[in-house]
Amino acid sequence: YERNGHEQADRVIAEIRKLVPDACPLLEAEMRSALRRTRSARAWELAEQLVSCDARSNARYSALLRLRRYREAGEELERLVALEPRQDHYGTLLARLELYKNLGDSQLVEETLERLRTLYPRSDSALLEHSDWLLAAGRRAEAAELLSNAFRAEPDATLQLRRVGLLVTGEHPLERFRVDGDRIIERFEASGRGYDQPQVLVYDYMVVRVFADGSALELIHNVYKVQSDEAIDDLGEFRLPDGAYLLRLETVKPDGKRIQPDFIAGKETISLPGLVRGDYVEYEYIRPLNAPDGFPGGFLGDRFYFRSFEVPFDLSHLLLVVPRELPLIVDPRGPAPVPQDRFEQGLRILSFRVEGSTPLAPEPLSVAARELIP
Repeated sequence: YERNGHEQADRVIAEIRKLVPDACPLLEAEMRSALRRTRSARAWELAEQLVSCDARSNARYSALLRLRRYREAGEELERLVALEPRQDHYGTLLARLELYKNLGDSQLVEETLERLRTLYPRSDSALLEHSDWLLAAGRRAEAAELLSNAFRAEPDATLQLRRVGLLVTGEHPLERFRVDGDRIIERFEASGRGYDQPQVLVYDYMVVRVFADGSALELIHNVYKVQSDEAIDDLGEFRLPDGAYLLRLETVKPDGKRIQPDFIAGKETISLPGLVRGDYVEYEYIRPLNAPDGFPGGFLGDRFYFRSFEVPFDLSHLLLVVPRELPLIVDPRGPAPVPQDRFEQGLRILSFRVEGSTPLAPEPLSVAARELIP
């Protein structure tokens, strides 16, 4: 189906049904195919067979929704609920919510949303449903307040919704710490510094914003200069880390022109076309970090290196932003920079910064590199 092979899929289903005509999964597969191809009569027939095959199947309910027979869908939903233990299951509440929206019953929608938020305060999808409903009703201020309150009460559970919060509330905990890439490139070129290496990490920037429950948001912003064919091969394919969301990925030409890559569905990496020597590659992404299960109320940061054995770092900058009252232990290795420490708006901000780090030369029989690299 993903490749639009409907005819081929239907033939396969038909062949297997000859062997096991009453298999419930096959009935469901054929019904889904009929719904995709708007064959309503056949879909309804298969839905009835599925319910006969498995009384708890929601096939009839789904078909009624597709056919916009909402009153009958409501009756079918009540039949399904009666087969389950008497409690408010998350899936049941979501099904009711969808039905009430289609019926246009605002009161029941509001009641169901409130129940979802009360029973499942850590559910980001319930929060998203509620804020979306308020926005659709033109109640933007209420949606913004709802999200802001949830962000304060459940930082860990709402990490993935922070980008939605930026659109609704106009605020993001990392937005004020972002840096203009053009200025970074201009600063590097104006410095006159040069490195006789295949590539230069012009800007290595990480912001870690830790919340009171130990969850965190991590902003990574890198700018590389391409100085060899080897660097073209190395930087020409970008892979976004699991769980991260991309803010920026561009090739920057010497004249300042920016070229965005083409995103190809199903491709694990993103190609930067037309990359040549003298270009810059800039990328920026945010990675949510859930609170550690084995360290309640605490946070353990990753190592951040200000130097390497392969690539020169023109400017490395680590910004650690934590609640003012959070006890903090910093574990420096090698000649790590002494941080600038300041307090703003209830936050403690530590800024570690190093300029002009040339690659280290590996020494035989040396101690582990992580003990000596700053």
